[in-house]
Amino acid sequence: MTDNPHNRIIISDGPHASEVLNVLAGEIKSPESLRSITEKAVQIIAESVDPIGSLPESLGVAEHENDGLLYGLIQSGKTSIITVAAAMAADNGFQCTVILTSDIDILYEQTLERVRRALPGLNVLGKNDWRQDQIQRFEKQLRRPPFVIVCSKNGRKLDGLLEAFKTVGARGLSAMIIDDEADQASLILTQAKGESKSAK
Repeated sequence: MTDNPHNRIIISDGPHASEVLNVLAGEIKSPESLRSITEKAVQIIAESVDPIGSLPESLGVAEHENDGLLYGLIQSGKTSIITVAAAMAADNGFQCTVILTSDIDILYEQTLERVRRALPGLNVLGKNDWRQDQIQRFEKQLRRPPFVIVCSKNGRKLDGLLEAFKTVGARGLSAMIIDDEADQASLILTQAKGESKSAK
């Protein structure tokens, strides 16, 4: 367990985190690298909202939103940090972690396979697991948290996921959203482009 500036105790050695770190230990031989990945994942969870804390009725959800940016060079370990953070999210009370990734099929499948390999103790749903013909299975999964969703950044897929959540009555589900392609089709990017055009 680790203390943090928000006075929350972060579980950094829970079953899911321990599991993913064991998997990564087979791929990453440097103890220092594993320690750095763990520290960054702890920081991500510490800076997130408290999934088991209650919101005062007088305050809107927007006042409790929190986001952050993890950046680094290609092959710098960002995906490893994401998988460890997803595991810690499950250990610390998040019922669902949504990982948004590339809309290019081969890259999407690589991410999905890597997340599934790193998190064998969690159910990891792919972009076809909330289609209308799978909705009953999707609802059953929501009754058995925690779990992870890997979705491509595609308007139809995201709309379908949102509709599936609405259909099964997922209101109140504590979720962490990790955008692994924040430079593609993000609100901030769209706003920046709009501001750039208007400045010309």
